Amino acid sequence: ASKAALEALLRSYADEMRNIARVRIALVDPGCTRTRMRAQAYPGEDPADVKPPEVVAERLVALAVEGFETGHYERVAG
Repeated sequence: ASKAALEALLRSYADEMRNIARVRIALVDPGCTRTRMRAQAYPGEDPADVKPPEVVAERLVALAVEGFETGHYERVAG
């Protein structure tokens, strides 16, 4: 519920800022990512089947460099 509330808040903020400020807002869902927390939550999952965190980090850096329209949303594929 808290993640959904944060997403709604950021989408609303993006709408409010779109034409009045240079602030840009993007929502990036990392999707399934190979982390310690995920390994604990899904102990039977093969870690090789889940993208490493570096893939998410690379996408975040690329997004910052290439730019985006405020309100951008994407899920990082793996």
